[in-house]
Amino acid sequence: MPHEQIQYIEFLSKDLQAIRQFYIDCFGWTFTDWGPEYISFDGEHVSGGFASGAPVQGSMLVILYSQRLEETLEKVRAAGGGIVKEIFSFPSGRDFILLIQMAMSLLFGLTGENQKSNGKSQIYK
Repeated sequence: MPHEQIQYIEFLSKDLQAIRQFYIDCFGWTFTDWGPEYISFDGEHVSGGFASGAPVQGSMLVILYSQRLEETLEKVRAAGGGIVKEIFSFPSGRDFILLIQMAMSLLFGLTGENQKSNGKSQIYK
């Protein structure tokens, strides 16, 4: 692992089973149980966990990357995620969506390639 790189991120969730199921349904993540108040996930680049507790909005925004942004957006909707802002262009040239999973009050972002834009950013309203 590269020196001084983020390795592990911890989140709070009011409902560990619901948040687990959302990430399994949406992204195929796998989890390890560490008792009734903590679950963890392992990623290729970053691992992390969810502890039982109430999340605080605005303290941190985690951005996930997708090679197929619109396809991932539909997976999020199918898994019960609510969309705060639809696909829009970001100054970096990448398309971006801001997502929220309503039941768990966990806000996260999603960036990536938009299939309709043919590699060029477009603004969707």
